[in-house]
Parts: sequence; structure tokens; C-alpha cells
Amino acid sequence: RALFDKLQAAPDFEPVHQPQCNIVAFRYVPDAMRDAPADELGRFQLELRRVLIESGSFYLVPTKADGVGALRVTLINPLTTPDDLDDLLDELRSQGRRLLDP
Repeated sequence: RALFDKLQAAPDFEPVHQPQCNIVAFRYVPDAMRDAPADELGRFQLELRRVLIESGSFYLVPTKADGVGALRVTLINPLTTPDDLDDLLDELRSQGRRLLDP
């Protein structure tokens, strides 16, 4: 629930469902992608996931919501803190900026 709340509060993230358990799906939607066509936004999520995994900092899986690519995280470690969630969002922003401004 804490991650969902953070996503809802952030203007550059979009939760794609109301979580019922420890799985949260969402999209990172920076200003540069705000008006992008759905297929482009979906491809951006997949590319963002790839570079995030390659960085070694976090691991997310791909999913689709309403037919558009999204990111999915499963929180299972009871030692995960709100700071860890902030770090995830910050790393997605950082990697997203690198993708958009090579």
C-alpha cells in the first residue's frame, strides 16, 4: 500500500490498478512522455525496465494494463522500507532521464 500511495502522490508515476496484495503495477510517465501514443509509452516502460535491470539496482517485471506496457513489482521482503521505495522511484526517474536524453 505504501508504494501505491507514493505512486499516486507523484505527478510522474501512474498506478494502473488498486493493489489487492503485494503486487503493484504502474507506469513512469515523465513530462516528455505525457502525450505520447499508448504504444510508445508502453515501449518506453519496457526499455526502462531493461536499463533498470542492467544497472543491477532493482528488478521489475513487465506487464500490460489495458493493452499498454507497464512495470510490475512484487514486494515480499518484510525489511523493505519507505526509503527503499523512494530509491526505486528515484532510480526509475534517473534511468528514464538517461533514456530520453542520451
